[in-house]
Amino acid sequence: MKTIKITSALLFLLLTIIGCNSEANFATKTVDNKFELSVPDYMKDLALGNVDANLQMGHALKEHYAMVIHETKASLVEAGLNYSVEDYAKFALDFLKSGMVNPKVQRVSDDVVKINDLESVSYKVWGAFENDDIGEIVKVFYYITIYKSETDYYAFSTWTLQDREKKYLKIMEQMINSFKEV
Repeated sequence: MKTIKITSALLFLLLTIIGCNSEANFATKTVDNKFELSVPDYMKDLALGNVDANLQMGHALKEHYAMVIHETKASLVEAGLNYSVEDYAKFALDFLKSGMVNPKVQRVSDDVVKINDLESVSYKVWGAFENDDIGEIVKVFYYITIYKSETDYYAFSTWTLQDREKKYLKIMEQMINSFKEV
């Protein structure tokens, strides 16, 4: 009888641990009647400090965030920039890396990929930022995807601390693959 109680307690503990690490529940977030994506239900709207962002979400305790910047092709052409999706991705990637310490970059696919009828290019980026508020270097992991439609570009980034990459990678990929124009 004692063995059954111990086994039951261990089974309960194992199921509790597995339940705590299970996938997140998702909700669809529509922004500016222009695009939508699935976001984990723990993410809430946050001010992440980018005035150009159309979407800024995250969860400070989980240290998982997401941001989308939308630009029209017409506004870029007007500024003398006629980017392919790969050119725009390089521009966004260079901007991200410029603020990082020792960035390491990996392109996810060698080819331009279609996600929900949008051309896309994705990168995984590991690096660090100097956090002046706490006087430390913070190691981060970014998963950025650039989408291009007939009339628009979208720079989507989701990030977390490097030691939480494995925990959130599948959630990040689900967010990336759910992105679409409305």
